[in-house]
Amino acid sequence: MTLAETLLKQLENSALSRDERAQIQCRIAADLEHKGEYESAREVLAELWQGVGERPTLEGLSELTAAEVLLRVGSLSGLLLGAGDDEPLFSVGDGG
Repeated sequence: MTLAETLLKQLENSALSRDERAQIQCRIAADLEHKGEYESAREVLAELWQGVGERPTLEGLSELTAAEVLLRVGSLSGLLLGAGDDEPLFSVGDGG
């Protein structure tokens, strides 16, 4: 069983807090990202992030977890854009 598969099993636990779920999702996404499976990594984060050009949902997350989500989203956005997705990245100062 791979790391991603093991962690996906953990997500089935209904007792996990939103923060704990986000941490696990980020770990899975990082594992998939390192394997070059960028679209699968994006899908794992779908509960938090709708994709390139969209802001992730950070409400209810600790600062540390929110930072990890932003790191994963930024990294995947760049990789997905480099893989042929030509939608613009969101800008921190765009007000949306």
